[in-house]
This record gives sequence, C-alpha cells and structure tokens, in this order.
Amino acid sequence: MTKLRIRFSLLAVILIANLILFTGISNSKPSEITAGDIEQLRILSPNNAPLKIVIADMGRSNEKLVRNIVRTAIEINESGDLPKEETVRAFILTSNANIISAQLKRAGIDDEKIKKYVEISDDALVFNDPWLQDFGEIAMAKLKSGSEPKLLILDSNRGFGLAEVPGALAKFWNCDYMKINKNETSGGDHGGNIEVTPDDVLILGSTASEGLIKLFSELGYKDRMAVVDTKWLAVGHCDEYLSVVPNPKSPSGYTIFTADPFLALEIIKQADEKELSENTSGRYRDYMVIIHRLLNKKDTAGAASDPDGEKELIKAAQAMITSNRQIKKIIDANVNLLMKKIDAVRGTPEGMHSIVPLPVIFWSGGRTTRSIAFLPGAVNLLSVRDHLIIPDQHCGAFNNYIRGIVKKAGFKSHFVEDMYYHDLMGEIHCGTNVLRHPNRYVVAPEHLPELYKRFMKARETLDGEKKRTMRVLNQGK
Repeated sequence: MTKLRIRFSLLAVILIANLILFTGISNSKPSEITAGDIEQLRILSPNNAPLKIVIADMGRSNEKLVRNIVRTAIEINESGDLPKEETVRAFILTSNANIISAQLKRAGIDDEKIKKYVEISDDALVFNDPWLQDFGEIAMAKLKSGSEPKLLILDSNRGFGLAEVPGALAKFWNCDYMKINKNETSGGDHGGNIEVTPDDVLILGSTASEGLIKLFSELGYKDRMAVVDTKWLAVGHCDEYLSVVPNPKSPSGYTIFTADPFLALEIIKQADEKELSENTSGRYRDYMVIIHRLLNKKDTAGAASDPDGEKELIKAAQAMITSNRQIKKIIDANVNLLMKKIDAVRGTPEGMHSIVPLPVIFWSGGRTTRSIAFLPGAVNLLSVRDHLIIPDQHCGAFNNYIRGIVKKAGFKSHFVEDMYYHDLMGEIHCGTNVLRHPNRYVVAPEHLPELYKRFMKARETLDGEKKRTMRVLNQGK
C-alpha cells in the first residue's frame, strides 16, 4: 500500500517485485479497465492470507478502534505463527499522518512497532465516510489481452467520501481498478453486500442490482453464486448476518458465522437478571431486563429505570421478541440456500458444514423490514487468520457466550468498541477492508475453478525453488 510502479520479469527479480506489490511504492497512475477486458475474475476471499488491514481515521470518533486494530496486528505478528513475508500491517488512511503517529505513541505503541506493523497514508482523502468495506472488493483478473492474472480493485462507485479511495489504493498497491457499478446510488452493489467463500462461491445480497448479478455471472460466477435475502435489512447487506472465516478444523476448511436472534433471546432468558442488569450498558439495560422478564413470564412492573416510559418500553420489547422470531426463520432459510449452493459447487450433496450461530438481536419497530442490529452486530466482524475482531456487545452475557463459542471453534477473540460505527448502522467489517495475498492461503483451498489451479501451480513452482514469494502479477505493460 504505498508508492513505485515497475514491471519486472518473473523469476529474475521476483523478491523485489513482491516488495513493490505488497509494500507499495508507486507514483504512476493506475489503469481503469472494463468488464470487456476481462476473461475471468475471482474475488479474494478471507482465506487469502491477510496483509494489510485498511481503516480510515475519523478523528476522535474511532481513535480507540484504530489503536485496537494496530494492537491486534502487532499481537498477530508477534505470535510467532506467521511467515516473515506474510506480515500483517494496519494501513491507516488519514488527512494527517503525523497526528496518527503521535496518537499511537501516546497510546504506548513504540516507534519500532509502528515502523514494522503500521503504514499511514495521507494520500487518499476520506471525507467523513468510514465505510471502507463499501468501496468495493479486491480480486484477481485474467485479462483477454495478457497471459498473467492481475490484481484488481473492484470499485463499487460508492462516491461520497470514498470517491478517491479505489484509485488511490490501486496506485499504492501497484494494480488496476474497474468500476462494477455506474450508478452511485445503488447501495446494494457496495462491498458489504459482496462476499465469497474459500471455495469461491460468491454470496450476494438480494439488494444487488440486476446489472451486478449479470456482471459477475459473465465473469465466471454464473454457477457459483448464491443470492441471499437482504431486503429485510435497513442497510441491506449480507455481511449483517453472514461472515465467512477460514478454519482448518472445519470439514469444508471454513466456518460461516450467522446471526441468530433466537439464540440471543435464549441467552437473555437464561441470564441471571441481576447480572444481566449489572453487566449491560445503560442504553440497553432496560430493554434487556424487560425482555428477560417477558420471556420468563415475570411481572415487568418496575423493570424500567424511567417509570414514565415503562409502558412504551414494554410494548417495544414485546414487538422485538415477535419480530426476531420471524427474522430467525428468514436467516435460517437463507443459510440453507447458501449451503445448497456450496454443496452443488463442491459436488457434495448434504455435505458437512461448519455453521456457528452468534447472538444478534434486531430492531425493526416490530416489523421484519428495515431491520438493524440492536446491540452491536457480532457477525459483522473482521477476520485476520484465526483472530476475530468483534464489536463489543455492551452486554456481558453476550460477550461471554461469544468468547466461549469462538474459542471452541478454534479462534481467538478481540472485543473492541465500535459504537461510532454502530450508531451509523454498521460495525467493524463495514468500516474496514483487507488486502489479501492472491496466492497464499490460511487453509489449503479445495474445489476451486481452473483459474485458481493456475495460481496454485505457480506457487508450487516457486516454492519448489525455495522462493517463498508470489508470482509477479503485472507484467509487460
């Protein structure tokens, strides 16, 4: 993610080329290509080795989250599990690099670690728009005019405060970019509504435009696409209730975390009321206690801290219980739809899947439309190998459950404060993006299309020559 665009031949200077692509040292202007230039496309999945966690500096609003992202990157790198060439860095977009550097130092992060694990750029301006997931996706493309696959940024054309970001990142990362949507107002075509599994099954929310579905169908995903219902959500993105994370313990090589409102209600019901009250943030406490009493058929009198508003709170809590039971059915139906598509692609009818529900309760005013997460949405998490950066739930019962189930599934959890994002109807995944290595994987992938096999063959050739580095992706322009 930084500066110099030079093309080298494949093996003679491969180490230098790898450095250029993934530390970024480019001053030249990236090329904008069109769908007509592409023979086949594959979107990088969470199974591709993470290299850079991208987050935008929003001043004091997300200062704590930025620090936590940096600390998590340091922890992952210093765990001793990573090859040196797969160092994970925090990449911070800001209007003032000096201020960010000073803030990190004041937080006790020393100069050496900042230099080693943090990249700060004030070249790409982000104007009051924190939704970095929504600028688009990062992919590999086989062009009709060339023999080698190229790293490519898929620009959702979100506009707003992120208008400069896709082009700037293409410059930093020595790659090209393509606008996948000519209409800036189509929120269903944003990156949070585009996900992919490690076996290259594309997940789109039903709020995606017909044009986007057609585009991906023509570029290789026609028979590898699951369109799940997102029209019941206020934002309308599939990452609000589905998250795919590589997992070597899983039969399929990955786990799908799903939002489960019924589980959320059950945790509230089973919780000790006193502990629930004491370990839930004030803005949620009354609702959680009232829901607890309603589910246990207890008297709700006196449950609210404000007696004057108690009737309205009870009515809203009752509506929330009813709507979340219906939302559970919607989510289950769409998870089943996704499983069937994965089975079809893998050729394994009724195959084994790792599905881990996380407690998420939705607020929709008693309806099953325009729904948003009531507590911070736990599924809207950021995965970095076996580390999960999860929105703090502001409820001890939820945090404890998630911590336990995530550990059982084989992951390390990091709960971070993200209320700035939550209050704007998003969470951590919405507010970040990740540059991933196109040819290194967390878990050895299976059931991939031919394009993947070419990448893997290239890697085997290089590894056989004891060159632990990637194939040069951009040649001969």
